Amino acid sequence: MTDKTIKRKHYLLFIVGGLSAILLLALTNKTIHYTSTNEFCESCHVHPHAEATWKLSVHNNTRSGVSVKCVDCHLPPEDQPVRFLTRKAYHGAHDFYVFMTKDSSEIDWAEKRTIEASKRFVYEDGCKSVIQICSLQH
Repeated sequence: MTDKTIKRKHYLLFIVGGLSAILLLALTNKTIHYTSTNEFCESCHVHPHAEATWKLSVHNNTRSGVSVKCVDCHLPPEDQPVRFLTRKAYHGAHDFYVFMTKDSSEIDWAEKRTIEASKRFVYEDGCKSVIQICSLQH
């Protein structure tokens, strides 16, 4: 092989690798956004009244017109990407496990509404950022 042929192959490999990386990042970004929708959360969330409760709450019917998504309080803010992604993966795996292995009628939902229990799945810094956004749009 000549030097020109080797350079072309490296150039082509560089282009293909770069395009593959861009495609992978785009798909990853789409996946993160899709799995952050309320509809996705509701698809396997075992809490029997989660959607109805949210729709009737101040989280959906805000005075500013902003509808707070599940991930706004149940995950750290997205501006903390490492923490956001690790907690998203943990909670997603946990919720999927519960969905597949537990009977939701046997879960003590009253216990999960306590302040102490909520500290395991509500992120105060996420709620604070939502409160700031809602108050700015008021």
